[in-house]
Amino acid sequence: MFSNVLPTVLRDLGVFVEELEKINQRWEEEYNKNEKQRDEIMLASWDISAMYPSLKIGYILRDMDTLLVERIGLKPSGATRNAAKKLREVVNSLFIFILQHQFVNVRDEGAREAERMIFYWPKEGIGIGSSASGPIADITVLAGERIMLKSWKERDISRSCTRHM
Repeated sequence: MFSNVLPTVLRDLGVFVEELEKINQRWEEEYNKNEKQRDEIMLASWDISAMYPSLKIGYILRDMDTLLVERIGLKPSGATRNAAKKLREVVNSLFIFILQHQFVNVRDEGAREAERMIFYWPKEGIGIGSSASGPIADITVLAGERIMLKSWKERDISRSCTRHM
């Protein structure tokens, strides 16, 4: 059942709605031509509770490096592959720096007139509210999502899911 399926990992609601609109349009065209709709779709959605602060720095760096190594493997040998290797070194160094130098600040709720900011240096996770947090989290879980989708395809998980629906 999964043989012709291209799994799509969606990052936000806008992309999800676009995909649903494409499916709906295709089905409507098939219906208007009196064609039988043969496609089956399995929609699944997950949310990770407290994802940003829960991601361990070692996990982030390992999964980021996994994706960079994959990228190197896709490049032909020579200058292109060497450039991908150099990019891996630079990106890994930048991520280590970013993750070790993030700060979170909050207002002191006790102070009314002169608000005081309290700064924290988190030992693990990604700071909530940072412009880099979303992309870092997306990249981090991407490797795991690919492994999960591959595992589903190999075990033909779609059959067991449709039986219980």
